[in-house]
Amino acid sequence: MKKRHLKTVIFIVIAYGVPWLSSLGIRNDNIATAFLSCMAVFPSLGVIIGELVVDKKKVNAFHICFFLSGLLMLLCIGMHWNGFKAEVMEQVVGNLFTVLSLVLLLYCSLYEKGKLYPLGGGKKLFLLLGGSMLFLIITLVVMERNESMEYYSSLMMIIPSLCFYIMPYLGEEYAWRGTLQPAFQKKFGKRRGVLLLGVVWELWHACLWIPVFHFDKCGMSIVKAESIRMAVVIALGIMLGWLYMKVQNVWLCAMVHGLYNYCQCGDGLKCSASTTSHIGWIVFGVLCFCLLLTKEFRVEKYTESIQIERMKAFEENS
Repeated sequence: MKKRHLKTVIFIVIAYGVPWLSSLGIRNDNIATAFLSCMAVFPSLGVIIGELVVDKKKVNAFHICFFLSGLLMLLCIGMHWNGFKAEVMEQVVGNLFTVLSLVLLLYCSLYEKGKLYPLGGGKKLFLLLGGSMLFLIITLVVMERNESMEYYSSLMMIIPSLCFYIMPYLGEEYAWRGTLQPAFQKKFGKRRGVLLLGVVWELWHACLWIPVFHFDKCGMSIVKAESIRMAVVIALGIMLGWLYMKVQNVWLCAMVHGLYNYCQCGDGLKCSASTTSHIGWIVFGVLCFCLLLTKEFRVEKYTESIQIERMKAFEENS
């Protein structure tokens, strides 16, 4: 078996197999938030194990943080089956993730370069982060609902807060954007690669469609409900993919992913027909798909030479 095929098999088993099998242990909604946080680290864990087994990389603090995060899945399921309340599970998972997030931030700031360096991209990083925050607030908050000024003020503090809880989002983005996106774009082209990755990304959530998202109780067919969610996830994937192509920084993608989840106030955990009719979602989707027309997507072929040149440029500017 070729190395890349072996890494693909390892990724599928770890990223898809473990969460899907673990989801069979969900008996009610009290585990939803904690389970989702734990599940989010498995895509990156699948990439990491593939690198360690196939590429023979040395184990470092980055890897250890994800291994420890993966063990939280077993702890979470065990607490769920022993009748622990949602608040207790969320507190345990949240506290452990906070410690691991800080360790990860410190390690990557001191020892990592390229896509794992938190400040990679320089000034452009902060401009993109600020612009993304403004875009999400306008489309998913202002156009969605009339919140109080206190709520809008709290949005200003979400960036520092995410630094203490970046583990789940980095767990997804290191895999989907940092590893799979370049591979998909190299094989299928820039546009088709990011679109196909969006489909693969949403299929990863399939184990949550019934036990957590409750597509069977949302007042529409499961096919229609998933089609709507698929379109939204693909749109988000385009946005995150565009950001990664701009600065080659998975921390930026993780922060924007966290911002998105916060701004949409947990609608992703529910299946509400009303949320699909709001103008905010329509504007969000249309603008995200418009990013496919930008210069980052104009060159259809995604070559390794372009990737290497960009990485060197950002390392020099960091």
